[in-house]
Amino acid sequence: MGGRELYRAVRQRYPLIKMILITGYPLGGDTQELLDTGIATWIQKPFVSDALVEKVAGLLADGR
Repeated sequence: MGGRELYRAVRQRYPLIKMILITGYPLGGDTQELLDTGIATWIQKPFVSDALVEKVAGLLADGR
């Protein structure tokens, strides 16, 4: 199962969950659609831990 398939499977079971997509590849068109919904964000590999902390904090703040 690839990342997109995993995302869809998790969203089907837990529709309110927010996710951080982590990839070393450029984003494609369908991935941009996920980001536009606001239920997911992404971070490019390699990344530093501060960048991951910032993404997690952003998702948590959006859920308030």
